[in-house]
Amino acid sequence: MFSGVIDRYKYYCLVNGAESPFEMEQIEREWAGPGRPIYLLWLLDHLRRWEKERGRKEGEFLTAEEQREFDGWLHKQIVGGC
Repeated sequence: MFSGVIDRYKYYCLVNGAESPFEMEQIEREWAGPGRPIYLLWLLDHLRRWEKERGRKEGEFLTAEEQREFDGWLHKQIVGGC
């Protein structure tokens, strides 16, 4: 289902009820009205929350270690909440 898909995108699919990237594409295409799920907006929202929790300024470049920390935090937020 999610073979070859990065975890960040996989989590985006899961929180929107999709069990594959193909299903997510269908959801995005068929969405009517405001609040349409858009991956980059979803990811940026989570990144801003993570930055705020750590007292970081928005938009600072992340080191490789910080990216791993963010990915771990994101995993807890999504998988821990499912």
